[in-house]
Amino acid sequence: MKITFNWLEENDYASVTDYCRELVRFHKNDPDYLKNEAIEVYRGDMLCLTVSDIEKAATIMPHNNRWAKYDKTCRKASR
Repeated sequence: MKITFNWLEENDYASVTDYCRELVRFHKNDPDYLKNEAIEVYRGDMLCLTVSDIEKAATIMPHNNRWAKYDKTCRKASR
């Protein structure tokens, strides 16, 4: 699967890992589909990032230039 960073921004995904979480939710009835897929993220014509394990990427998120365990409570607006 090939996407671009512009496509992620246009579709309101803050990061590639957010897109991975959406794919996991969408394909929860067919988990084997995700095992055979990889995501290649391009900036223009240049390959910048390859996600080979979508399910693993869905469990992490970028935080202070590192990867942290995904915490859905910290991404919500104030209540």
